[in-house]
Amino acid sequence: MQRSPDYEQEPGQNDGKELPATQNRHTHRYSLPKKTSRYRERTVMKTSIFIDGGFLKSKYRQYNNSFPNAEEVASICNEKIMGSVQLKDDFLFRIHYYDCHPYAGHITDPATGETVDYSQTPSARAQDNFLLRLSEQEKFFMQVGELVFNGWRLPPDKIEEILSAGANLSSQDLIPDFRQKQVDINIGLDIAWLATTHMVDKLVLIAGDSDLTPAMAFARRHGLLVYLATLGQTVKQEMIRNSDGLINIFI
Repeated sequence: MQRSPDYEQEPGQNDGKELPATQNRHTHRYSLPKKTSRYRERTVMKTSIFIDGGFLKSKYRQYNNSFPNAEEVASICNEKIMGSVQLKDDFLFRIHYYDCHPYAGHITDPATGETVDYSQTPSARAQDNFLLRLSEQEKFFMQVGELVFNGWRLPPDKIEEILSAGANLSSQDLIPDFRQKQVDINIGLDIAWLATTHMVDKLVLIAGDSDLTPAMAFARRHGLLVYLATLGQTVKQEMIRNSDGLINIFI
């Protein structure tokens, strides 16, 4: 019976014929051609990054005393996240970014009675420009929710000072309280969709809201590796338990 070329041959079995180029002259063992190698090349893992924009901007401002621009957000993803030990050899498939358009309504200052059109404020124009620039970045998929006005609040670091000063409040003592709507649900739905389609192997979540824990658990049950980047934020243990590890980066 004729032997397959990858079996050993005893010396002298070539009957004086010149050994083929693919045969080792010292061990008399044939090597397999590269195209039929029994060893498969390592599969490159595909990764998607999910970003809660409000969370990222808040943490960035905490460390840098300013908000990030679009290029800095892209750099955080492409260099710092993808350069981490868990992902350094992976292929970045897509970056999913979730944020809100600026509030476009009118608000009356309770201290002065003045009404302000928030769509014309410098911060609103800056946010519009930021979202436009971010949408132009490579591999970014952006979903924009709604920002709603939820009343006024006192700055946490000035509550004691304000209370001790008495009942008289100025405009500087109050902060408009805006809340994101539709952001968490959009993140959760997209994570679930990605998990069921198996378009990627790994998922990185830059967020700190434990409401996203069920989506993380769902993705893991469907075979994805889920990593959490909290940017130094303390999060509930249930988020950590439902991840495959933490990615620690400095921004």
